[in-house]
Amino acid sequence: MSICCDLRKNRLLVNSKQAPLHVAYLKGEDTDAWRYYLRREQFQQALQTCKNGKQRAFACGYYADYLFNKENFAKAAELYAQSDKTFEEVALKFLHAQRMNELIMYLEAILKSISANKEGLQP
Repeated sequence: MSICCDLRKNRLLVNSKQAPLHVAYLKGEDTDAWRYYLRREQFQQALQTCKNGKQRAFACGYYADYLFNKENFAKAAELYAQSDKTFEEVALKFLHAQRMNELIMYLEAILKSISANKEGLQP
């Protein structure tokens, strides 16, 4: 059996003794690639393969939870600010862990993003 990938036409060609040629068209194979990378804890790759803001926000939250559990609180605070996690959820998480400096970092990042969004709305 032999396998060949035709990237120009986005297809996979398989040749075997039973059948001369099988063709599989590759369409949308990378749609959920970001989830695959998240499950394997390849977070940078996951963030790079997100197709929209909703996916990126989810991936940021997932990565932030991972970092928080690994006690990398500063980086987690930065990512929580970009995530779809609720303000209350994240604030309580830092409060319960008694990580006030990182809570402040998170709050500043949230305020900065609100200010940036506000500037874009003004005529």
